[in-house]
Amino acid sequence: MKLLAIGDSHTSKLIAASMENTASVQLVPFAKPGISLDELNVSKGRIHAVSSDFKKRLEQLGSGTPQTLTDFDAIVLVAMSISVFSVARMSSDKLVTGWPSGNEAAQELVSGNGENLPPLLSNQALQEGLIDLARNSFSFKLASEIRRECDVPIVFVPQPFPSEQVLDKSSKLIEIKRIVKRGDGPGVADTLNFALIGAFEAIPNSRLHLQPKNTIVRGCLSKLEVMRGAKRLSQNSKQPKSDVLHGNAALGKQFLDLMP
Repeated sequence: MKLLAIGDSHTSKLIAASMENTASVQLVPFAKPGISLDELNVSKGRIHAVSSDFKKRLEQLGSGTPQTLTDFDAIVLVAMSISVFSVARMSSDKLVTGWPSGNEAAQELVSGNGENLPPLLSNQALQEGLIDLARNSFSFKLASEIRRECDVPIVFVPQPFPSEQVLDKSSKLIEIKRIVKRGDGPGVADTLNFALIGAFEAIPNSRLHLQPKNTIVRGCLSKLEVMRGAKRLSQNSKQPKSDVLHGNAALGKQFLDLMP
């Protein structure tokens, strides 16, 4: 199976996993940390790197530009869309109905004891806002461009949930800690997944592979075992021990096992 993996630094987990399983998967990376739409171009059935920095990165990864889209069994778009951090930002100063904290707040309001509570936000409104955000994301826009050029299957791999290491005292991800402390983790994940599905189902001949449940704890965090020791995109070194955002080869393998 030959895959073209387009994405940002989160593509590293797929690269690492494919390097451990070269017999069944040939993965061609087309990735760069902090990649932006203006650094590439899709035309005449090919995807081209435009910026000199992107071209240099591809050389370092052992791939090249342009790539012919129909040469691949599937095109994998990694991250570059909404994530748990999007949910946290949109709900940071509110309580969401449908989540435990929001349901509790709604009951207090009914009983007349909720004068000092943050405003309530319906889960439906949050989902709709997230779907709009996803349909304006890099990943969705690129998928739309690719689909105009060819009918090769497109697979979406979302950004993983942050590591459970965020619960350490030294972590500065206060909003994520607050979500977990309130018991809202499963609700946050359900809201995010609903929005991802709702957005990307608009792309014909595409699949969305959500993060496998056996890699998740507290509803919206990744187990340490699939995050610790994650490699950088270049594969030449590991992410710092303080990194809580990137998955390792074990997580990458789980996604590759779902392909295409």
